Amino acid sequence: MVAPALAGIDLFKIAGRSISGWIPSFKTGAASHVRQPFCSQLEERLLLWLEYHPQVACYARGDIGPQFATTYRLPTRNTRHSRLATRSRAQR
Repeated sequence: MVAPALAGIDLFKIAGRSISGWIPSFKTGAASHVRQPFCSQLEERLLLWLEYHPQVACYARGDIGPQFATTYRLPTRNTRHSRLATRSRAQR
C-alpha cells in the first residue's frame, strides 16, 4: 500500500539544505529574542558576527519561505533578491 503524497513543509531544511542548529538573536526587529537557523559553520559564524557587530541594527535570512517562517515564528523581510537582509544603525 502506498501512502498518499502530502504537499507540506520539510521542517528540517532551508532552501534544500539541512538545518545544523539555531542561534539566539536579539537583532531581528522582534520584541524578544528569536532563534535564527543556520545550515553550515560559515553561516553560523556570519550570524554571530552580525549579532555582535555594533553597526548592524537588525538582520534576517532571505532564503526562508513564508510557511517556514510562520512555523518557526521567524521574522521575514522583503528580500526577494538577497539571501540575507541587514540594516545598519545609520539606516534606522
